[in-house]
Amino acid sequence: MKIIQLIIILYTLIILSACAGISENWGDPVESVDRLVTQEEYAQAMQIISSIDEKHRDYKTLQKKREIIVKDINRFENRFLAQQKTLRKKDYWPEAIEAADRALKKLPASQKIIAARKQTIIERDKYINEKRLSLAINQAGSLPGALTLLADIDQAKPGQKHSRQALLVVRGQSQRAHNILLSQASIEINNKNWITANNYLSMANTLLPNKETGRLLAMTHQQVNQQASKRNRAIKLQQENSKDDQLAKLNKSLQNNDYLQAQGIANNLKKWKSKDVQVANVLKQYHKNINSEIKTLTNKGQQSYTKGFIDKAIQYWNQALLLTPDNADIQGRLDRAVIFKTNINKFKHVASAP
Repeated sequence: MKIIQLIIILYTLIILSACAGISENWGDPVESVDRLVTQEEYAQAMQIISSIDEKHRDYKTLQKKREIIVKDINRFENRFLAQQKTLRKKDYWPEAIEAADRALKKLPASQKIIAARKQTIIERDKYINEKRLSLAINQAGSLPGALTLLADIDQAKPGQKHSRQALLVVRGQSQRAHNILLSQASIEINNKNWITANNYLSMANTLLPNKETGRLLAMTHQQVNQQASKRNRAIKLQQENSKDDQLAKLNKSLQNNDYLQAQGIANNLKKWKSKDVQVANVLKQYHKNINSEIKTLTNKGQQSYTKGFIDKAIQYWNQALLLTPDNADIQGRLDRAVIFKTNINKFKHVASAP
C-alpha cells in the first residue's frame, strides 16, 4: 500500500513539474507563439494554442493566429515540396532526405512532408539500382578478361599476396555483378520482356556460368524465338491483308477507269507478283487495260491534232503521258503540238497588230 501511495505521489510531482516547466517556458502564450512562428516551429506553436482554455484572456487572439499559422504551414510545405523537386532533379539525394528530416522536426504530422520523404527514398533507391545495373553491365564486358589474366598470374606464381587479393576482389565483383544482372533478368522475365531478360542473362552467364543461369538463359532464348515467330506470322498476315485490300482497290479503280489511282496501286502490288498467281493475273489485266487507255488517248490526240484542235490534242497527250511518262513517241507529239500552238499564237499577235 505504501508503495502504491509513493508511486502516486511521484507521478503527481512529475505532472506538476512538467506543468510548471511548460508555464515557465511559455510565459506569455501570445509571445511564445509569435517566437515559435518566427522560428518556423509551427507544431509547437499549434500545441500551445490548442492547450489554451476558452476562458483564457488570450484565447481569441490565439485562435486568430491559428488561421494565420495554417496559411504559413501551407506556404512552408509548398516551399519544401519545390525544394525537394529541385534536389531530386539534381540527384542530390542526401541533401533531399536531410531537408525532409529538418522539415519533419518542425511539422512531424505533415502528410505532405512524410509522403515527399517517402517518394524521395523510392526515387533514390531506383537511382542507385539503375547505377548498379549500369555498373554490372560494364563489368560484364571487362571482369571476365581481368579474372582470366589474374588467374593466370596466380597460377604462374602462387602465394603472391597482391595478386591473390586482386583475384579475390575481382571474383567478388563478378559475383555481385552476376547477382544484380540475374535479379534484373528475373524482373524482366516476370514482365515477359524476353529479349531484355535474355540479354541480362547472357551477361550474367559470361560473368559466372552456372546451372541455374544456363537454364534461365535457355528458357528466355526459347521465348525470344517464339516471340520472333509470332511477330513474323503477324507481319505475314498483315501483308496478306494488305495485299487483298490492294487487289480490291485495283479492281475497283479499273472498273471506274481511274487509271492514275490504279497505277499507284499496281506499283504497290509488284512485290507480290512473283509469289502470288492472283496478283500476277490482276497485274496482267491492269497492264492490258492501261495500254488500251494509252492507245485510246494517243489516237484521240492525233485525231484532234489533225482536225486542228490543238488544245484538245495537247490535253489527250498529257493524259497519256501521265500513264506512261517515258514514252518518247507521245512526248514528241506533245512537243510538236506545243511548238505549233506557240507559232500560231505569234502569227495571230502579228496579224492583229495595227
